[in-house]
Amino acid sequence: MNEAKTVLVGVANPRTAEHMVRLGIEIARLRGARLVVVSVVLVDPGESLSRGARAARAQRRLLRRA
Repeated sequence: MNEAKTVLVGVANPRTAEHMVRLGIEIARLRGARLVVVSVVLVDPGESLSRGARAARAQRRLLRRA
């Protein structure tokens, strides 16, 4: 069986995002794996989706900087 290796790094904190991505890069390189960086935005019940979209845009900017 050919198993693709993947390192998954979650980022949420702007102060640690760059460090987490660099760490993920190093681990992926050492393991011969691909790197996937993710961020999750939670929208509370009753909260407007447009407010959730604003949070998603902020997280997208964070991912671009990292």
